[in-house]
Amino acid sequence: MPDPAISIVISTYNWSSVLRYAVESALNQTFTDFELLVVGDGCTDDSEQVVTSFDDPRVQWHNLDRNYGGQWAPNNHGIELARGNYIAYLGHDDLWLPNHLELLLDTINQNNTDVAFSLALFFGAPGCDGRVVGGVFPDGEYVSGQHITPGAVLHKREAALALSGMPWRSPEGRQLPTDVDFLTRLHDNHSSIHSLPRVTIFKFPASWRPNCYKEKRSDEQEKYAALIKSDPQILLKELHNTAISYELLKPVSTLSFDYETLYQSPGGITNAHLTARGLTDEEPEIGEPGVILSSTLRQRIQELTQPELEKHKAASDREIVALEEELRRVRDEKNRKRDRINRLRAELDRLKRKA
Repeated sequence: MPDPAISIVISTYNWSSVLRYAVESALNQTFTDFELLVVGDGCTDDSEQVVTSFDDPRVQWHNLDRNYGGQWAPNNHGIELARGNYIAYLGHDDLWLPNHLELLLDTINQNNTDVAFSLALFFGAPGCDGRVVGGVFPDGEYVSGQHITPGAVLHKREAALALSGMPWRSPEGRQLPTDVDFLTRLHDNHSSIHSLPRVTIFKFPASWRPNCYKEKRSDEQEKYAALIKSDPQILLKELHNTAISYELLKPVSTLSFDYETLYQSPGGITNAHLTARGLTDEEPEIGEPGVILSSTLRQRIQELTQPELEKHKAASDREIVALEEELRRVRDEKNRKRDRINRLRAELDRLKRKA
């Protein structure tokens, strides 16, 4: 059997009900020259039975000897097994649109680049109607240290193998999450990266869904997998819904994360996300529904509001100066009155002594 052009790697752990839909979205691609490597992170459920039920020679099941607690280990194993010149990743709870691989491979070939990434549509948790478009950067240029969901990435296998040590690194002792660390290292190792400004993946972030690995719901994936197949306008409709959610600032989750603080603690973000998903002994904290803006929109808001903030700051500074001057005048007047009182008292004492 000749080597395929693309090796797809799906990292999975004990959530077979959503895995089925991810595999289907891979097999429904318009580009068909691929192998699909589903790698379990020490799975103990029926994930193997789900994968092998597809009875497709392109699909392979592999299970690691233990649970490593993240996608980094299954992704490394997938890269080791891969026969394709290109590597694509798909989250076991996410869905590709049918032209995902075709468009990304065309982007790499047309631009002679090592890495290509598309936009991803992030769906808020059930009960929250917010949506966020991820992977947007000014002028389409990837910014080192920023997040792109791995499911939106296609890269040359040799680019990953050129990284020192393992391509995907353990989060232990690291401030950056494993996916951000991987793409940042590709960028910093001089891999050329090109953006495809089109949504090609529907993502359902597990870290926005409290205890999702305990509840193991799959209704969202079932719904959208059916819509992708049956409704040619599904992407357009969801982009409309996204625009509406941005306008109304609809929340995406009942969980919130202090990312500035978490980034300062090695492994902080990884541990917080594991707790949110129900994969630690701790119970995630449920709070008020939160709104998450894309990094680009957040930056744009700052750019638009900064002049106004500077104007208010300047006005405040002028007001402070005026108040300080008024305070000095009041103090000076108070001192003058005190001196006059003292002089009058001295004159009164003199007159009393004279009398």
